[in-house]
Amino acid sequence: MLKRQLKLDLWRTRDLTIFGRVLIIKSLGISQLVYSISNVEVPDYIVSTKRIQRKRFTIEDIEHSDHLVKLHTRLQNAEVLKLLADKLRDKAARLHYARGSASNTPKYHQQAENREKPDPERKTSVEEEFFMNLVRLRQSLTEEDLAFRMKVSQSTVNRIVTTWIAFLSRELAPLIYWPTGEEVKLYYPECFKTFPNVKAIIDCTEVYIQRPSLAEAQALTYSTYKSTNTWKTLVGCTTAGTVSFISPGQGGMASDRKLVEDSGILDKSECNDTCMADRGFNIQDLLLSIDVKLVIPPFTKGRTQFVKDKVGKTPNIARARIHIERAIGRIKDFRILSNTFH
Repeated sequence: MLKRQLKLDLWRTRDLTIFGRVLIIKSLGISQLVYSISNVEVPDYIVSTKRIQRKRFTIEDIEHSDHLVKLHTRLQNAEVLKLLADKLRDKAARLHYARGSASNTPKYHQQAENREKPDPERKTSVEEEFFMNLVRLRQSLTEEDLAFRMKVSQSTVNRIVTTWIAFLSRELAPLIYWPTGEEVKLYYPECFKTFPNVKAIIDCTEVYIQRPSLAEAQALTYSTYKSTNTWKTLVGCTTAGTVSFISPGQGGMASDRKLVEDSGILDKSECNDTCMADRGFNIQDLLLSIDVKLVIPPFTKGRTQFVKDKVGKTPNIARARIHIERAIGRIKDFRILSNTFH
């Protein structure tokens, strides 16, 4: 009996080699082995590791810190995050989810209003799925990485992201709001005082894309400015710095003028409005036809000096145009737009 007890004590010793344990197993017998295994102390670090492996990365992990919320989602704080999640919850709970070839039907997975309950195989809550998409956009994580962090399969991540990107695009589009002239005047910074009635400051931005396989597509998306293939869009912001317009994208070959013509921004402009842009926007005639004034920095090519009036306006224009540069910078804070699309 004493020998058995000594062997059991030896079995519980953490430093015992596997070979040593095998010898004890043979001498104790099966019934005693079951007893001894059930009484073995599992090291704390193993328990902690298992708990970590089971833990999902969720909103609860970051909601206590505004810094972490902004880091992982680019929203200002947890209150804004939960407010948006609450706003989307009802429609999101009735989403059709993208599913292979079935999703080829146009907008199949966007028809939230046609479902009375979520898909039966749903393994994540609305908040978790919304959070997953924000992290994807902000951090530009791969689907494999997201699957590891959220403790779901990669196919589940793909289905959720594909569905939610289309859903968010539709539901959050009204937040990009074109203000009236009276609304613009409610906040009109000092740097715009010399330029009355500025309704929008516009500029173009480009997103890197993978080189297309078709020669025609390569030509349409090649940007001489970036010297690579890009997708280009027109962005407008108010004098307060809020994004008020985003055009549909076009290939990087498209000129600034073409984007303005095709975007629909001219239809939003009203008589006596003022539009501020970079000197590369050759759109004076387009705006003149609808009685909209264009303010651009003066051209320097072929000039030895400026007239006094233009010398005074140049720094004012530069200070005012910084608003659109900052607005585009905030858009590019979502790192998925700074990386190459595949």
